[in-house]
Amino acid sequence: MNQTIIDAAKMRKFDALTLENQHITSLTLMQRVGKIMAEYMLKQQLVVPDDDILVVAGIGNNGGDALVIADALYNHGMHPNIVVVGNKENQSDESKTMVDIVTKHNQSVTFIESEDDLSPLKTFLGTTSILIDGIFGIGLIREITGIYHSVMTMINQYDSHVISIDMPSGIHADNGLKQGIAIRARDTLIVQTLKQGHILNDGLIYTGRHHILDVGILAEYTEEETQLLDQAYYQRFLQKRNMLSHKYHYGHVLTIGGTKGMMGAPLLTAYAAMRCGSGLSSILYFDTDQAFIPSYPPELMVDTYSGIASLTPKLENKQAVVLGMGLPKDDPIRKESLNHILKTDLPLVVDASGLVYLKALIDNYSERGNIIITPHVGEFAQFLGIPLEELKQNLVLYAKNVAHKYHLTVVLKGPVTIITNDTYTYFSQFANPGMATAGSGDVLAGMICSFLGQGHSPLEASILGVSVHSHAGNSAKQRYGEASLIATDIIDAIHDIIKD
Repeated sequence: MNQTIIDAAKMRKFDALTLENQHITSLTLMQRVGKIMAEYMLKQQLVVPDDDILVVAGIGNNGGDALVIADALYNHGMHPNIVVVGNKENQSDESKTMVDIVTKHNQSVTFIESEDDLSPLKTFLGTTSILIDGIFGIGLIREITGIYHSVMTMINQYDSHVISIDMPSGIHADNGLKQGIAIRARDTLIVQTLKQGHILNDGLIYTGRHHILDVGILAEYTEEETQLLDQAYYQRFLQKRNMLSHKYHYGHVLTIGGTKGMMGAPLLTAYAAMRCGSGLSSILYFDTDQAFIPSYPPELMVDTYSGIASLTPKLENKQAVVLGMGLPKDDPIRKESLNHILKTDLPLVVDASGLVYLKALIDNYSERGNIIITPHVGEFAQFLGIPLEELKQNLVLYAKNVAHKYHLTVVLKGPVTIITNDTYTYFSQFANPGMATAGSGDVLAGMICSFLGQGHSPLEASILGVSVHSHAGNSAKQRYGEASLIATDIIDAIHDIIKD
């Protein structure tokens, strides 16, 4: 079952809803959350009695959760060291109350307000085996400076097993970006539901293992919530073949791409489409590149065109088109070819250099509805005309905005791929670093086009393509390792995934 993913604003809304409907205070909720986390740590043996534990808390409510955990562990016979970082004058009321409680239980609390207070922390870190990180939570939206930066720098110099509360300190809860510095957790105890920052950008590697804890927060989810794709979710879309079927039942897809020096890209695309079940798969090169066409699998059909007049008949009896792989980025004939295809109602996947042409044309076809674009983040930033760093601040928002404005489906490729048609948004995190190799994106474009040509909706085709692509990549990794994995290895593994 897919997991729901939310942003920080929605989590705060859920917190408020819980306080109102359960008639409890923020402190009561904090104590509930902290006790559940402590019990979970003990049950899962993330902490054991012999551990030398250091709890590092901030002065906000995330720090309050950490103090509750410290108190609960004390009640189980443990004696964690406790450090609170920040100016006492800015400490939340709930955090102050928890300091009073742990102090009454004879637990010592060390405050670190300036560089002069760092010496005890260094002493604690020298013996710490488990560090519970509660400095910042989902409310962090600024660059980390001052004493917080110094404390986190010191923590990162040691090799303690870090368990973070809800978010690793320093990671933005919405975009996953490191706010100058962050603490790398080995485990993160996540309150109620995943946040976007857990799996985007830096958050993907800083969060460590996810532990999602139901702490009784009231959450009102809708069908349109962003979801993390379950490993087997794509299987719901795959159908067994009818015994009486023939090749024309499974779509004829057309790949348009290639130029001198990049003629292999459309070959990868077209062959991946066949492996995903297309009944027929054709490639269309430009006529002047005919001399550079490489050898190709005999199952593929290869042809050329010289302009719109020769392109038009090649589009007949096709169920889907994928365009862009290996194309030059500035060619009037290729641009006009895309414009001609856009005037038809053929389902269309646009990848790579095709996005450059689409950017100039899309305003005229914003109501077309059956277009899928498959950029990586660099290509998407160029498509939007914004700096890459600005895009990274709001990956989900920009993807949804483009999907909404142009009525298309966005497949934003990366370590975590975002799939959205604005109404529905999915994250896929099953890929591996070995798939960061030439041609991997060309393979994905062909896979998505194959499913599109077999009659799936653009969203379904995107989910299927991304999911099967990721699992095929992982199958190839098992055979070749990450460093040696190449795009054709992914194609060779597709049959294993679809067969299973």
